[in-house]
Amino acid sequence: MKKTLIVLSCGLLLLLASCNGQRMEKETATIPSEQTSVKKVPYIEAEHYFFRNGAQMPENPKINTREEFESLFGMAAVMGTNGRPTPIDFDKQFVIAVVLPVTNKDVELDDERLTDDGQSLTFEYHASYDEDVLSFEMQPILLIVVDRKFERENVVLKEVFED
Repeated sequence: MKKTLIVLSCGLLLLLASCNGQRMEKETATIPSEQTSVKKVPYIEAEHYFFRNGAQMPENPKINTREEFESLFGMAAVMGTNGRPTPIDFDKQFVIAVVLPVTNKDVELDDERLTDDGQSLTFEYHASYDEDVLSFEMQPILLIVVDRKFERENVVLKEVFED
């Protein structure tokens, strides 16, 4: 009788422990981690555009309409097979623009990634500054084109720095 009671008690304890363990697993599985809630968003870099002289620096990096875009940027076609400006269909796409102040230093802007956290898009870019002074001034820009299905109200620009 004692053996049966001990076996039943151990079995009951094992059953309770396994049920509790399963419930804990389910609870932790439903808690989204910060890393999995951020998704990469595809985009293409727009090439062969320039920032117009006298245009006001954009307050918002997201550009939704062709009229707004053309008030800020002009086309800079060059000769060759890939010399035409990147086509942008504002019915299906929008633009995220990084525009830096005019400088007499050579600045190269490189895109890093575009992510969506469910609330806003974050565009990370890297700027490389050359120490040599140029004989002219330039206004560095970086434009990316994003499909409207990924559109969010808020767009954040974030410069990333190399270590």
